[in-house]
This record gives sequence, C-alpha cells and structure tokens, in this order.
Amino acid sequence: MCGIAGVWYADRSRAPAPGVLDRMVATLHHRGPDDRGTWAASGAGLGAARLSIVDLAGGHQPIASEDGSVVAAQNGEIYNHEALRDELIALGHTFRSRVDTEVLVHGYEAWGAEGLATRLHGMFAVAIYDVASHRLTLIRDRLGVKPLYVFAADDRVVFGSEPKAILAHGDVPRRLDPDAIDLFLTFEFTPAPRTLLRDVRKLRPGSLQTFEPTGRATHRYWRLPEPGALAATSDADAIAGVGARIEEAVRARLMADVPLGALLSGGIDSSTIVSRMAALGVRPLSTFSVGFRDPSYDESAHAEAIATHFGATHHAAGLVPRAVELVDRLLPFLDDPIGDFSIFPTYLVSQLARQRVKVVLSGDGGDEVFGGYDAYLADRVGRRLAWLPAGLRRGAFAMARRMRPRDRKKGMWNATRRFLEGLVHPAELGHMRWMVFLGEADKAEAYGDGLAGRDPEAWRGVVREALDDRDVADPVERNLRLDLALYLPENILLKVDRMSMANSLEARVPLLDHRLVEFVAGLPSRCKLRGSERKWVLRRAVGDWLPPAVLARRKTGFSIPMKTWLRDELRDMVEAVVHGRIVEDLGLIRRDYLRRLVDEHCAGRADHAHRLWAMVVLESWVGQTLAAAPGRTT
Repeated sequence: MCGIAGVWYADRSRAPAPGVLDRMVATLHHRGPDDRGTWAASGAGLGAARLSIVDLAGGHQPIASEDGSVVAAQNGEIYNHEALRDELIALGHTFRSRVDTEVLVHGYEAWGAEGLATRLHGMFAVAIYDVASHRLTLIRDRLGVKPLYVFAADDRVVFGSEPKAILAHGDVPRRLDPDAIDLFLTFEFTPAPRTLLRDVRKLRPGSLQTFEPTGRATHRYWRLPEPGALAATSDADAIAGVGARIEEAVRARLMADVPLGALLSGGIDSSTIVSRMAALGVRPLSTFSVGFRDPSYDESAHAEAIATHFGATHHAAGLVPRAVELVDRLLPFLDDPIGDFSIFPTYLVSQLARQRVKVVLSGDGGDEVFGGYDAYLADRVGRRLAWLPAGLRRGAFAMARRMRPRDRKKGMWNATRRFLEGLVHPAELGHMRWMVFLGEADKAEAYGDGLAGRDPEAWRGVVREALDDRDVADPVERNLRLDLALYLPENILLKVDRMSMANSLEARVPLLDHRLVEFVAGLPSRCKLRGSERKWVLRRAVGDWLPPAVLARRKTGFSIPMKTWLRDELRDMVEAVVHGRIVEDLGLIRRDYLRRLVDEHCAGRADHAHRLWAMVVLESWVGQTLAAAPGRTT
C-alpha cells in the first residue's frame, strides 16, 4: 500500500522543477512511511511513498524496466501478481524483485495498457510512463477501492493519490466547483469525476486514462455485466457460486509478508470474513472493534462473541468522546470531503489495529453487492405510494420535520421520520431519495450567491452516468448499481481508505473481489432481495459458517451519536461556522439559515446533525484548501 504522485508535460523537453516531486510525495507520508522514492526525466516524473507489505527489502518504488524505458508506481495490491509473473517469465521477461509493482512494468511491455489492466486482480491505482512514446497511463481498479486524482491542463498533467499531493505541485488552480459543492451538500459525498475543485478530477473506477503527444483519452476497461445476465441460474447454483467466490477472495487477500488481522463488527459481512480466515488457517488471528457508551450504537459484545467462536484474539477500544480532538485530527485527511459520521469509529479501529498488524481484512461492500440497506425496502414502499399527490408528500415532509428527534440511534420513530423526509425527493433517485440530506426546499433557503451558478439538475447526470446510460428496469438492480457506482466508491471506500491510511494501515475488502461482484450482479434480483429479506443469497451461502445469532441480527450500521456531540463538545465549532468563510467570504450558505439550524438542533427541537456536520466539514476544507498556495513551479 502506498501513495503515488507525478507530473507529465506535453513538451517532453520540460523537466519537473527540483524538489517538486519530493514535496508532492511528502504530503502522502501517512500512506507510506516505510520508504520514499522519485524518478524524473525530461517530460515526466513519478513518486511514491511506500507501506511495505510484500518483499519488504526489495520493493522500492518507482520501478523501471531493465533498460529504463518503462517506469511504474502503484498504490495498492495486485493479488494475482505471482501468476502474472510466471506468465511473463515464460514470455522471456526477467524480474529483479518479488514486489507486485514490477509486474506492471513487464505486463505493460507484453500486453499494453488495456491488456494489462484487464489481467489485474486487486485494488490499485497505477501510473506507468513509457519513455520512448512519451505516454503516461493511469489506471484505477474496477470498484474504486484505491483513489486517483488528476489535474489535466493543455501543457501538463499532475496526479496523486490524494488532492493534497496535486496541490503541493504549486501550479494547480484552486477554483471552486458550485455543482460539486451542491452535490456534496445533497449526498454527503461528491460523485466522480468531480471534486470540490473545478480543475481536479477523480479517475472513475474501472477506467484507464492516457496522455501522449498525439492526444489524450479516457475509457472504461471494465463494466458490470448486464442485469440478469445469469437469470437462469438456480438458487442452489447461486448459493454455491457465492460461497466459493467468497472463500477464494479471502484466500487471495491473505498475501502478505507482514502480520494481518480483521476488522470485526459482529455483523454478517465482517463475521463471514473472519470465519474464512479461520478456516484458511490464519494463526494467530487478531480481530479489532470499537465500542460506545450508548448501547444503541455499541456492537462490541457481538464482535467479541464472534471472535471467541472462531478462536481469534479480540482487541476492543472504547470511544471516549474527545470530540474536538478527534475532529481536529481527522478533518485534514478529508481533502476530498465526505459527511459520513463513521469516519470516527473507522479511524479509531484502524488506530487500534495498527498497533498490532499492518494489514486488515474488512467486510465493506457486502451491503452494496448483496443488497443490505433499509433503503431498498423503503424504495419498494415509496414506489407503492407514487400515487400520492405532490402536495400530500410535501405535507408529510413538513410533519416529519416537526417530529422531535429521539437520541437513540435505533427505533421506529427515527425510521418513520427519515422515510417521510425521503418521500418528497424525486422518484428517479430510487432508494437514493433516502440518501438526500439537503433537498431543493432546504437549498432555496440555505444557498447564498456563491452557489447561484449551480445546476439544480446535476444529479440527473450523476444517476445517468452511474447506470452507464443503461435503462435498468428492475428497481432492485437499479438501486444496487447506483450504490456500486456512487455510494460505495465515493463514501464507503473513500472513508476506509482515508481513515486506514491515516494510520498507515492497509485495508483489504474481499467482498469487492471483482469476480464475486460480477457473479452477484448477474444474478436475478430475487437472489438479493426476496420478500423483506435482504442479502438472501449471502445468508444462505454462509449459513453453515456462522452462528445462527449472526444471521438473525438486524443491520445497525457503524456510526456515532453525532447529534449529541454537536449540541455539546462540538457546539463552539458549529457556532464558528455561522460566521465562517463559507458564509462571509464565499457566500455559499446564508447566515440566517445556519443560525436557525444551530438553534433548533441545540434546543433539541430538531435533528440537523447531518446538515450541520456537512457544513463543519465544508468550512474546514475551505480553510485548508483555499489557503495561500505555495509558490508557482514548473
């Protein structure tokens, strides 16, 4: 696991300025504290900060071919690198190390960029520079587990694992994108290719981008199969196929020359991963969880029970509400902001794990692949209520806003509030109606002149792109594909990447093995949501692996009592936003709107936790990103 950065110039006689690559790579030290390297020549330069996992002594990056004609740097892991190595050796290539990055150099020479990309199994963001053709190739893994950001001007390209590495170059504009800010405040994440900076873009998952003197191009090398491609598969074959693919996915991710463990919540996804690690002989097996004082948020007892069942050594940490300290520590890592509260427990459990291991496996992705969210059921009910007049839905929305919130996380009261709030949003969003945290009614009151130029229909393009312009008729499949293209890479995986990397910990996600994802995506939707039962095929595939209590547990999520934090420990921070830059300097948000939200929330008359926290995150990002830029460099 590493962080990568680099530059490419259209004029191949132009070389990176002295120190620029070192400065960019230095911003990624948390991603790779074990080693740091740069390579530069006329026309381009690559850099990497390395977290050593395989071939600890011989894996210095960037890596060049024997004659120096091809150079590569990688963030991530290629799980099938040994099989690819054997194939390349048979073709006559010579290897100097066991590190998986060297496969990229020889694979590019043998098969070209797309031929290489389609052969890679793993999580990766890759940069390859072909000296002879002066071609830069950037590749991102299929599901978007590893991030890659790009600034592309006519005369130069600057890229990095995080936006901060790109900005450290010193010659990248810092202009806000009103549509991206609107999307962030709507969904609490920013869909690719946008970032909050107009000139910095995310390479979409499953994509390959090339820059060369004759032009530049971006295309997808991987897409999900057509919905229902395996519609004729019997239930028995679907169950067996899922079980076999999960076991193989876990096996592949045990590749390491360092100790590894597992993040364990006690839910079906993480428990499945731990069960396979135990079955595959991982010894010692260490598991990690974080607990809370509020029992409606605490899952630590369930995690400990699973660890005991599988003979693992369990480590648990209690979340002590030092909220201000945690916020100050974590917000600098969100230079591509998300509003997800669960960054806090994710960071803390990663911190705990890093004290004992360097690699962990997690159950992330199970809900998006197999259909685990309450919103899938909410969408079914919402479609049945489509006949309700718009005025009645708006009335239900107003009623929900008047319902006084409950402090407990769980319960029918809070679920009813959220359902009624979602009904007012456009039906074309499908289950994403219940992922809207700032709707058009709020925006009319909230947005200042700084967002006057935003496109209120931008979300339609986001949905269309997420579905690959396919007309997916089955609503369950449509919702699953939206999650796999949007919520998963832009929120869940971004959160896991940033919070694990903040602790120099590698997190691997077996349930996002692309072969498993392809298989499940092709199955009919009845294998995922059957009646009111979510994850139907997963539950039956792993039923013999897990204690019955795990299968019977209701999904609870991984969050914190943010509504309480914002009233207490974080009250001063919220108050500061009312008079902050997003209000006074940039005019993005109106002060009277924020003032009302703060007063209602702190008085307990309403729960505005999501909206207020998003404002705190945005204010922090503005302060960090729009600060005085370093001197311009070539």
